[in-house]
Amino acid sequence: MTVNVTKSEYTLPPYPALHAGIVIDARHSSRVDIVKDLKTILLFDQVLEGQSLRDGMSALELEAIDVCFLGPSVTVENSLKFLKRAKDSARSKDCSFIAILNRDDAGFEESEKLLLDAGVHGIVKRPCSKLLLSDWIVRAVVKANGSGEWAKLFLSSGHAKIELSDPYSTKSQSLGVLGVAQPQATASGNFPAVAPFWLEEPTTPADAVRFAALRSAMGKSSSLRELADGVETGAFRLDPTGKLTSRTKEAIRLVADTIVPSVLLVDDGSNDFRRYFEAAIEEWVKDLISGEELAATVKFRQTLLAFKN
Repeated sequence: MTVNVTKSEYTLPPYPALHAGIVIDARHSSRVDIVKDLKTILLFDQVLEGQSLRDGMSALELEAIDVCFLGPSVTVENSLKFLKRAKDSARSKDCSFIAILNRDDAGFEESEKLLLDAGVHGIVKRPCSKLLLSDWIVRAVVKANGSGEWAKLFLSSGHAKIELSDPYSTKSQSLGVLGVAQPQATASGNFPAVAPFWLEEPTTPADAVRFAALRSAMGKSSSLRELADGVETGAFRLDPTGKLTSRTKEAIRLVADTIVPSVLLVDDGSNDFRRYFEAAIEEWVKDLISGEELAATVKFRQTLLAFKN
């Protein structure tokens, strides 16, 4: 899609994506599995791999790393030594440190206590669902930087009000779902009340369509940015009755076609998502026109994550 606007600096706020995470784990199979899981939950722009603690330390000193994961192959003893030095050496002073433990490993609970006492910001207990993985990471990021933008998003999204039980835990506890708010039906009925969207790897053509659209909306989509630019310059606006102008609606339709091409649509739910996606963009544009850019974009992404057939 090409839109003639004069301003091009606008970039979608980097939510929910964090810039970078690094996984330190000497065991190749374990490291690959963890990296794969992290890439599917849409939190990171990039996920780096460190085959050793030395690799991890070098990355922390040279790169702005948001989250450093210590994999299950790293012993507790080595983790404790690494943490002491890494927290002082990391280029990003807000870097969150998370230990990944296997629930069935000997001494699991003792290791968890030692690591938390040593100052890790969170523990990921494998196996776990993608929702729990996301939740534990966000909580650790907030803990590492309680005054930052992530903490504000965490609170504003009603994070603490939504509960998700850990199915593997023998203790009574509940955890908040990652910033996914239930969208309420609008006057036009565009958004039905729905359950949170899955965060697993796509297994069907319809899932692949939705997953690709989510990745585009969570990242730096040029077509969505052009829409935002058009709102900024007044090219896209509301008419005197408060409805989107025909030019604006056509631009939104073209963006939807760009991100969810009709050639990919099949009769298994993809068309439902396409209609939902276009309606979500319309609401986002209205919010951009009438409100603040960051809040509008956070709401837009939450709405997309909440889709379910």
